[in-house]
Amino acid sequence: MILKKEAVKYNKEFTGEICKSCSERKENDVSETELRVKRIQKICEGAEVEVMEGEILRMINMGYTDGEILNWKFIKLFQENKNELEGVVKEILDKYLEEQIETEGNNEEEEDTNDSEKIGKILDPEEYEI
Repeated sequence: MILKKEAVKYNKEFTGEICKSCSERKENDVSETELRVKRIQKICEGAEVEVMEGEILRMINMGYTDGEILNWKFIKLFQENKNELEGVVKEILDKYLEEQIETEGNNEEEEDTNDSEKIGKILDPEEYEI
């Protein structure tokens, strides 16, 4: 019982404060995020894509990777829906990314089929019978 009372006193004394190592980690996360924002913004400027620092930061905080954010259609879709609630925006963007993955998968299947047909034509044994 004494330990419990001491823990409560200790907890009240330091409420709202964080330890030094946690504080340092928090600072490192912020600086890493700032670097990502600057890097993405620089690439967008080079490609003449208008995107604000706050928009990039919001997409990063929503959990999107640099590669996803650097997709022009992704940025445009975000900008069209940025005034919606975060959950709604995330749902729209996730749906777009899923469609992109499906499209890429279908393209790969078509390429595989085309290769098989080409190989079949090249290696057709009937053409080379003596």
